[in-house]
Amino acid sequence: MLKLAMLITDKYVLSMKFLVLLLLSMLYFVAANHGQSVQFRKLTSNQGLSHNTVYAISQDEKGQMWFATREGLNRYDSYQIKNYYIKDSLPGVSPDKIAAILCKKDSIYIATEDGLYIYDQKTDQIARSQALLARLSVLCLFKSAANVYVGTTNGLFKLAGNTSRLISPKNSAVRAMEQLSPDRFLISIGNKLEIIDKEGKVWKTFDAHTFAPLAVGNFDVFNMYKDGRGFIWLCTNHGLYYFDNDRQAFVRLHFSHAESREVNTVRAITSTDKDLLYIGTENGLYTYQLSTGKSENYGQSFDNSPKKLNDKAVYSAFLAKDGSIWLGTYFGGINYIPSNTYAFERIMAQDNGKGLSGKAVSQMMEDSNRNIWIGTEDGGITIYNPLKDSYSYINKTTSPFYLSINNVHAIHADGYGNIWVGTFLGGLHKFDLKTQQTTIYTNKPGDTNSLSSDNVYAIYRDSRGTLWIGNQAGVNIFNYQTGNFSRFRPEVFGNKFIYDITEDKNGDIWFCTRFAGIYRYNPIGGSFNHYSADGPNPVLTSNQVISLYQDSKQDLWFGSLGGGVMLFDFKSDTFKSFTTADGLPNNNVYGILEDGAGYMWLTTNRGLSKYDPATAHFTNYNNKYGLPSNQFNFKSYLKSSEGSLYFGSINGLCFFHPEKIAAKHPLVPLIFTDFQLFNKTVIPSAHSVLPKQIDYTHHIKLSYNQNVFTINYAAIDYANPGSTNYAYYLKGFEDRWNYVSGKNSITYTNLSPGNYTFYVMALTADGAPQSVQRSIEITVMPLFTRPS
Repeated sequence: MLKLAMLITDKYVLSMKFLVLLLLSMLYFVAANHGQSVQFRKLTSNQGLSHNTVYAISQDEKGQMWFATREGLNRYDSYQIKNYYIKDSLPGVSPDKIAAILCKKDSIYIATEDGLYIYDQKTDQIARSQALLARLSVLCLFKSAANVYVGTTNGLFKLAGNTSRLISPKNSAVRAMEQLSPDRFLISIGNKLEIIDKEGKVWKTFDAHTFAPLAVGNFDVFNMYKDGRGFIWLCTNHGLYYFDNDRQAFVRLHFSHAESREVNTVRAITSTDKDLLYIGTENGLYTYQLSTGKSENYGQSFDNSPKKLNDKAVYSAFLAKDGSIWLGTYFGGINYIPSNTYAFERIMAQDNGKGLSGKAVSQMMEDSNRNIWIGTEDGGITIYNPLKDSYSYINKTTSPFYLSINNVHAIHADGYGNIWVGTFLGGLHKFDLKTQQTTIYTNKPGDTNSLSSDNVYAIYRDSRGTLWIGNQAGVNIFNYQTGNFSRFRPEVFGNKFIYDITEDKNGDIWFCTRFAGIYRYNPIGGSFNHYSADGPNPVLTSNQVISLYQDSKQDLWFGSLGGGVMLFDFKSDTFKSFTTADGLPNNNVYGILEDGAGYMWLTTNRGLSKYDPATAHFTNYNNKYGLPSNQFNFKSYLKSSEGSLYFGSINGLCFFHPEKIAAKHPLVPLIFTDFQLFNKTVIPSAHSVLPKQIDYTHHIKLSYNQNVFTINYAAIDYANPGSTNYAYYLKGFEDRWNYVSGKNSITYTNLSPGNYTFYVMALTADGAPQSVQRSIEITVMPLFTRPS
C-alpha cells in the first residue's frame, strides 16, 4: 500500500478525521468493477474543438460542458461542439488563450491574458467584464456565494455585481484559490500560501519556513481542489499535497510507486463523492483509492485505444453532474470517462490479468463454484470469479489444464467432474477436475472411433448420460468406458455442420445445423423430424440455425442467420418467427436468454433486443447505450445462478442485471439548441424574432411569410450520446405525439396564421419519459390585422 508522507518540518501527523476516513471509506469504491477497465471517449479538433490544448473544464446549470482551450471557448451538449472567440482585444495579446472558466447562473466567466470576459447565454455573446475593465492577465477564477474572485498577475480582485475591489497586495500573482470554511480561503499568492477571509485579511501565511517545498525556487501551484468530503488538494510541480485543516499543515500523497518529474508534475485533480481520486499529471492519469492505496496509471496510446489517453499531459480535470470524469490534455483535447446510466457492464480484453484473454467471446458456462468460464476465439478461456472480481486463464501455455489451440467454441460441464471444451482446428479437450489432467481428442483419418472433425461447436450431456458432440462433420457420441467416439446416424447427419444441441421437456434431442435447418430426435423410437426452410411447405425462416434456448415454460427458441428468432409450438408442431418486421433490429440472432420477469433478451448484428411476450413489443439497445459492440457473437450467452445475463460480442463481454435495466433511468436535461427560418439560424437580437436564445424564449411571433421554421432540441446524455429517443407535437396543427427515435429537429412548412404550441420530450429506449416536457408558444400572424 502506498503511504502518505508528511513533508512539514515539525513532523505533524495526519488528523484523526483523515485517518478514520482512510480506514472506513472502503465502503465506497467506484473504480472499474467486474474487470471493467476505464474506457475513455475523446473529443478533439476532429470532432469540432477549436484547439486540442484544454486548460479548464466546467459545466453550466443546463448541463452543457464548457472547455477553455489555447484558442477559444467551446460548448458541448453531447451532440455537437460550438466554438466561441473573443473579438475585442489589443494587438499582440491572445484573448482566446483561456486560462480558466467559471459558470455562474447564465454567465460564463472567461479568464484571458487580456482581462476578464463574460459570455451571456441569453444573448449568445461575449463581452468584456464591466466589473473588471483593466486588461490584466487573469490566472484563476473562484465563486463563493454571490461573489466572484479573480486571481490575476496583479493581485486578487473581489467582484460584486458590476464592481470590483483589489483585496490583496498589488503585483502579486494569484494562481489558485479554494474555500476552507464560509469565511476562510486558501490562496497561492506570489511564492507563498495564505489563508485569508472574504475581504482579503491574511490570517495565516505558509512560507519556506512552515512549508518546506516553498523553499524550492521553482515551486509552482497549478491548481487547488476541494473534494466532496471537504479536503483541499494542491496540484504542484513537486507532487500532490493535502491540506490538513485541523493541524494547519500540508501532507504529500505518494500516489505512484515510480516517481519522476513527469509523475510529480500534477496539474489537475478531481474525485467522485466516494474515495477515488483522479490525478492528472505529465505522465497521464492516475486513479488512487484512498481506502486501500491502490493506484492505476493510464498512459498514452498511439492507436486511439479506448483504454488509454490520446495524450499523457493532463492539464485539467472535472467531475460532471452525471458522474462522468472529464480530462483536458495538452495535445489530445478532451478525454472523458462516461457514467453508465443504462447499467450495461462490460469485461474487455486486457493483457494485464484484469480482463478477458481474447476479444471475440464464444460460449460461456458457470461451474459449481459460480465461476464464469468464458471461451474466446482468439485467446483461449478466461475464468472469471464475480465474487472476488478476479481472473484466471487456460490457454496453450497454462498447466495443468491447457489447450492445443486458443480458438474455443464450446464449453460444457458433464456432471461427472469433467469440463469439455470444443475448439476450431484443435479438437475436443477434457479437463478432469479430480485428477487435474487434460486429455485431447482429435480426428484420426481412417479411425471411425475418433472424432469425425477437429472443429467442435457443440457439447451436451443429456438426462440419460449420453455425451453428444457436434462438429463440422456430423454428430459423435462419447463412450466413457472406452474413451472412444461413435458416429451418430451418419446417414442423417453425414457431414452436416452441427452448431447447437439440447434436450427438451419430452426427452427429445434437438440439433441445430449451420445450413440444414433443425433435427428433432426421439431416443425411444429412434425417429427423426426434420424442420427446414426449403421445399413447398417450409416451416423455418432460415436453415442457418445457430442457437437454441429453453425458457421457463420449457418452450424452445431458435436463433438463426437471416431468419430472426423462431419459437416452437409443441402442440401444433410449428414455428412462429419474429423478424425485423416485428421490431427486431436485425435478423441475425446469436443468443437468447429469459430474465426473471419473463422478458426474452436477444443478441443480433445490430445490438441487443428485449422482447415482452405480453405485449409483443421489442425494445432495442445498441452501443450508444453502453454495449461493447453492436455485433454480438455466435451462441455466446449465459444466465448465471444469481440472475445476471452475459452476452459475448466480437469486442468483449456485456453483462447486466435485467431489473437494473428496467429500473427508472435518471432524467436528462432537455434543451432547445437552435431555431431556423428557411434553413437559416436566427441570431438572437433586439430586432430579431428571437430577442434571446431559443432555450430562454417562451413565445415566438412570426409574420405570415415566416411560416417555414425548424426547431432543434437535444437531451444532454454524455454516457450514451445520441441514444435518446424523442416525441413531439405541435398543438393547433396536430393532435397526437410523433415518435421519431433519435431525430432531434423538426421542420414545419406553410403553417396557417394562428396560435400554436410546440411540445417535445425525451424518451428512454423502452419509451419511458427521460426528461421534463419542454414547450414553446408560436404565433403566425395573418397578412392583415384589424386595427384595434
